[in-house]
Amino acid sequence: MYCYSSTIRDDKTTDSHEVDIYFYLTRKVDCKDIKRRDIYLEKLKRLQSEDFNRVKVPPFYYEYEDNIVTCVSRYVKGLYAMTNLEQREIIYEDVVQHKSDWTFSDFGVSNFIVEEGTNIIFSVDLQCYKYYPNLDKRISAWNTQSSDIPILHL
Repeated sequence: MYCYSSTIRDDKTTDSHEVDIYFYLTRKVDCKDIKRRDIYLEKLKRLQSEDFNRVKVPPFYYEYEDNIVTCVSRYVKGLYAMTNLEQREIIYEDVVQHKSDWTFSDFGVSNFIVEEGTNIIFSVDLQCYKYYPNLDKRISAWNTQSSDIPILHL
């Protein structure tokens, strides 16, 4: 279980106390019928065994009841990776040019986070993982979606 350290203050004494904080993101997906549910479950199962080299997927688990799939992933606290040229190149190489027919399809700024304290890049939008075999279409989508994202020089 991953945690972030933080502090709480006692307002009466102004003492500061260290605490651990755990963040999770919960998604509930109503798949409407068993066929869609099973397609979604297969996608999540595949994603758990996927390797994107330097880009990571936050640990997650899922369960279902009837047609509702609940997916709980670790929330990644950090900054947008797409605003850094070096990190953007890593995403391009490891996600867009991924050596699989399956990869992420949405290259928006908020979908790739550099974790605070580790500098690990995470792809956090599990919904956009899909069968995406056409490399030319991936590159075109990348060029379109990433062209308006400014590069910040820190």
